[in-house]
Amino acid sequence: MKRTSKNLFFKTVLLLTTFFSIEISLSAYTPTNFHRPYDVDFRQYEWEKNNFRVGMFVEDGKTDKGRDWDSNKVGIFQLYNTTESSLGMLLGVPKDSYLDKLAKSLGVSAATATDNSCRGRFKLDGNYKERSYTFFTRYKLPITLDGTFELGLFVPFKEMELYNVSWCDQTQSVLSADREFQELVSGNIEQFARTHACLNINRHGWKASGIGDIAIMLGWKKDFKQLKTYLKKVRINANVGVSIPTGKQRDEDQALSLPLGLDGAWGIPLSLGLDLDFVYHLKAGIDLSLLGTFDTTRTYRMKTDVNQTDFLILHKGQASKSQGPMWQFTLFTQAKKIFFSGLSTTISYHFVKHDENRLSPKSYDFDNSIVNSAQSLKEWATHSFVFRGSYSPLGLSFFYKLPVAGKRSILANTVGGQIAFNF
Repeated sequence: MKRTSKNLFFKTVLLLTTFFSIEISLSAYTPTNFHRPYDVDFRQYEWEKNNFRVGMFVEDGKTDKGRDWDSNKVGIFQLYNTTESSLGMLLGVPKDSYLDKLAKSLGVSAATATDNSCRGRFKLDGNYKERSYTFFTRYKLPITLDGTFELGLFVPFKEMELYNVSWCDQTQSVLSADREFQELVSGNIEQFARTHACLNINRHGWKASGIGDIAIMLGWKKDFKQLKTYLKKVRINANVGVSIPTGKQRDEDQALSLPLGLDGAWGIPLSLGLDLDFVYHLKAGIDLSLLGTFDTTRTYRMKTDVNQTDFLILHKGQASKSQGPMWQFTLFTQAKKIFFSGLSTTISYHFVKHDENRLSPKSYDFDNSIVNSAQSLKEWATHSFVFRGSYSPLGLSFFYKLPVAGKRSILANTVGGQIAFNF
């Protein structure tokens, strides 16, 4: 028995060491608390005599709230800035250009000199909703190595929408400078942004639907029986895969656009988990996961002055995007055989943290430090509880997700479920 415990300990240490020693650039989805297609909540490990599984799960939610950089509850468009500045967008423009001459005529030489917290400012409000359907297949591989191996394919379809969007001009008609700025810029901000930067501010909202990023996952698990009074079994599981950039990328000419996947990047999902089976049909576990991606190079909208805000950026250029590390930590407890065999309830806690991204401009027209001062590139996080009921013979489950905290993220109460069939 001591030998078995020592082997289990060393194998666990080896897996953890391998897992955390991998050095890659990491990525994230849109900063929300929605599930990813291959999250631990949707894994089903018990194969019995079956080798093939097909199924689908769905998640739906909407909200008008999020958390800002200081974790305060705000509207979904105040995650990065309290207001959007049309005054700031005129700074850092090419010398002697039309916008430069306009800025000088309006006295916009520096935002701090002309910004009275109202002039050229817009307060944005609106709602966000998302619905996703993921079709998946899993196949238990006929591999004779220690443990059980499976191969999974996940094909998500997404519907995302920002609606009830309003751009409320905060400029006051008190001073002549206010009225002049409103007449030339902020009074018709939609046409101004479209004419001078081909930028659609999405005054009437934004929506997109289509296939997300397809993922292929290789999973492994190994059970270790325990002759303990309360602990009956220990299971180690690990997953590695590839996320294919099949989802629609963010449209840089749409101010409020969001990607349907990893924004054109190839990804490497990794996870490592430990499950404990106790007496009285109780179970607990922990899961750590990362989502790694390769850098992408394409055209991005980038700040040309530190006083600019994230939804009103006029200038575009080529840049490489290196995305910061994203971690997901899941802790869960489960009670099995509630009332009758096959019925179980699970409570899990999810913590997701994504460190800041970095843009490396390919042109000297952009300053690296100014470009990376954008709030939308900074770190974000979510904290959520998930309450789930499952009936294993049918591969059927339903869940409710309750967001409790976050940082620079959209937080929605979501509901959903899964159904799967074994062959």
